[in-house]
Amino acid sequence: MPFTPHEIEWTAEKSKRLWDYYGSNPKYAENFFGFMAGNMVAKRLFASISAPEDARLLDFSCGPGDVIAACLPLMRGTQEMYATDFSDTYVRHVADRFKDEPRFKGSVLTQSLPTSYPDGFFDVVIATEVIEHLLDSELDGMLAECHRLLKPGGQVFFTTPNNEDYDASKILCPECGCTFHRWQHVRVWTAGTLAVRVEQAGFVTRIVKPVAWQRWLGKLRSLAVNRRIVKGGLVYVGERAP
Repeated sequence: MPFTPHEIEWTAEKSKRLWDYYGSNPKYAENFFGFMAGNMVAKRLFASISAPEDARLLDFSCGPGDVIAACLPLMRGTQEMYATDFSDTYVRHVADRFKDEPRFKGSVLTQSLPTSYPDGFFDVVIATEVIEHLLDSELDGMLAECHRLLKPGGQVFFTTPNNEDYDASKILCPECGCTFHRWQHVRVWTAGTLAVRVEQAGFVTRIVKPVAWQRWLGKLRSLAVNRRIVKGGLVYVGERAP
């Protein structure tokens, strides 16, 4: 058969294979968004939301837990952090990583929605660099689940690339010929499209704006500090309507 490049047809199983591979390969760790920008995301989160002293926070699709690690030192009162992911590799890693953190209340494997958490259990649901990975049916389910999990007045905090140049990150498998975004992105968001879509799921937009995630590497070379742009992104904060 002739070699024919073709666009991949993503399924939940294909996505899981890719992310299990990334999660099991330590060489990829420094390429994850949470590793590069987790501290900035955590600061932005707590500056943008109003969470009570006893709030429960959920990291939805937590990955290796870098955002959780950045959030824990900023939490106050009796606030608690929970985590869920669709990859058992990440769920096990996060459970072990934070096993000695008293604010961390465990990670749960989610194989399908809804999750095992009860209705209205959380005050804040965090999803960093998640919604660009979701197909239409997955996106509908994820937003509905965030709405179910939150108390009335609870808040979602999302980050995603801002008007990404999608084709710039596409690669081709030289064996089968499929082409795909190397980080499994399937959609591009702008501030306008993001606000409209999340509002359709029953949220009131409080914040939606571009942000330039930056990281100071802190390596001195000839008395110069190197800075690099991690990602131009969007931050969205929405409140669950009563």
